[in-house]
Amino acid sequence: MKMKRLIKASMLLMVATLFAACASEDIAQDKKKENGTEAPKGGVIFSTNDTKISAKRRFIDEDEFAGAKTRTLITHTPNNGADAVWTSTDAIWVKAVDGTWKRSTAITLHDGGTSAEFTLPGSKTDYADGCEVRYTGNGGLYDGYDNFHIPYSQPQTVRNDFSRAPDWGDCGSGVARNTGNPNKFNFTLKHLASYLCFLPRCENTALAPNIVLRKISISAQSAVSGGNPFLTDGRNFTSDGKHIEAGPYIYTSQANSSAELPVSDFAIPTTRADATQSACYAVIIPGTYNFTITYTIYDPTTNVTATIEDKVNNVPCGEGVINDITANLVPNTFSIKNYKFYMWDVADGYDYWHGYENEQPTINQGEPGATEGTNYPKNNADARWYHEGSGAFEATKSCVNCPNINEIVWYVKKGDAHWGDDGDIYIADNHLQLLKGLWLKKKSVIVAELKANEGYPSSFTVANLKDGYKASVTAAPIDYRTTNAYIFESPVTGNPANTSNYFFLPALGGYTNGKLYNLGILASYWSSSAHPWFEEEAYTLDFSSISVLASRQYRDKGYPARAFE
Repeated sequence: MKMKRLIKASMLLMVATLFAACASEDIAQDKKKENGTEAPKGGVIFSTNDTKISAKRRFIDEDEFAGAKTRTLITHTPNNGADAVWTSTDAIWVKAVDGTWKRSTAITLHDGGTSAEFTLPGSKTDYADGCEVRYTGNGGLYDGYDNFHIPYSQPQTVRNDFSRAPDWGDCGSGVARNTGNPNKFNFTLKHLASYLCFLPRCENTALAPNIVLRKISISAQSAVSGGNPFLTDGRNFTSDGKHIEAGPYIYTSQANSSAELPVSDFAIPTTRADATQSACYAVIIPGTYNFTITYTIYDPTTNVTATIEDKVNNVPCGEGVINDITANLVPNTFSIKNYKFYMWDVADGYDYWHGYENEQPTINQGEPGATEGTNYPKNNADARWYHEGSGAFEATKSCVNCPNINEIVWYVKKGDAHWGDDGDIYIADNHLQLLKGLWLKKKSVIVAELKANEGYPSSFTVANLKDGYKASVTAAPIDYRTTNAYIFESPVTGNPANTSNYFFLPALGGYTNGKLYNLGILASYWSSSAHPWFEEEAYTLDFSSISVLASRQYRDKGYPARAFE
């Protein structure tokens, strides 16, 4: 009985050991499957192991190069080239000995995709040593051994993500070598596309949190997108029809000298160090380019869009090279200092801030950062002081070319005023603002329409507008130079359809006691006419989003003085 029990114990030990071994084998097999180390059964294996495929990084501001890794899903670390791994959607094409192209039927990933094994149909005898291997992207519309395409539009939905490179024309070619293994070839793939990494930032730290990146547009002197299909050597791209030479390749006439990257409202960092937060990528045809790059930014609060253009010349975009391109997205904004302001009809050359230009305020009072200048003209001992005098008289100095009050009344009544913008952008309250203003019909258009629509005689010219305003062709003219004028109309909101018939007056606000008020909100423009009743006032054209009127202002205000069209 004792012996029997010992035998049973031994058998149990053997069974337990056997089960343990089987379990260990099962765990090992599961780990192989988990890590992608078990090749599929059947077919021919084409294996690639090299994780560095002769890609270099180039930082165009510093013109330095560094080695980098490339594969098909590329995670780029700016300044360090690109790391790339194979993905489960990747496939290769291999040219068989009978001249046909075979597509891989399965992929096994190793070490997170840094290497891979592709299963091709048939047996090893179907493929020759040195057979050509092609990678043409991850399938879809352009799937095929002879189909290659770099799309014009390459949307950016995730910042600092190059995982869609296969959709954007990432492609490569290589040869496979017989390994001596009955069912295995090894190959190294050379990437044939070139890449751009855009690293925008906004060094205006107050503005940056309030804007987002919406689009990057690229244009060049030759084709950057398009291309279809491969030629038989796997390196030249062509199609029937006219060819375009670019770098070492020939590209199809379908090629485009521009490309566009729509961006999903990326936040914009303020420093180079953080630029990967908004990194965007493009796949392009290799070549050396003179790029014009246009960045579109958007302020959601004010609903204002601005563009910043950057030119980068002689950029060598080689095969498998990724070029880092930086840009500081601070828009070229309107500057009020580009305009001169005057008290009414001062001596020529003596504008409101003459001699004290560095004091000129550029921000409206009440807004963050607003200043005031102390050296504004204060009395008639200053050459910048206004033209004094009483009664009805016309300007002889800086306002001599301004419209007189009669012309201003014509503009108000017949100028079809529109409150809109002319595209100028300025920054206020740390937001983008479009500089608003008034569109008015030109004098020549007003006169032409009076003749065509209201029966004015052919002898009526723009010179007659100075003499007085007529409510109709039969009405007696009123000369507002000798009487009080306060003529009011409401402007249409939005730009006129045919702006060539109009001219634009920006809403520049004005200066009172050395302070800026109402920039972008309203404006007054001097006329050439003194007010006949109030000796400290002169006639003006005043306007805002709700009114346009012939009015009057104190002559010591700082307003623009200019001829009207």
